[in-house]
Amino acid sequence: ALLAAGFRLRNGPIRHVSGGRYWASTALTEAGRILQFGCVTLTLADWRTQLADLCRRHEPERVDQYVTELGALIDWCETLDRGPA
Repeated sequence: ALLAAGFRLRNGPIRHVSGGRYWASTALTEAGRILQFGCVTLTLADWRTQLADLCRRHEPERVDQYVTELGALIDWCETLDRGPA
């Protein structure tokens, strides 16, 4: 669960998505927006810096696919806290 990851949630929705073999959740915390995908929960900034390494470690046969797909998921998560254009 998001709460078990050591992050303190702020008021606001927790969004869940699923596709393929994993589900994902994202929520706003005191540390910024986090993304939980599979067994990994990190801030979006940490996802960005660790993405390629995490994909190599967890999905070595499909690294490029996962980098692309998770990059798109991170992009979407980053739009959630923007105000109206």
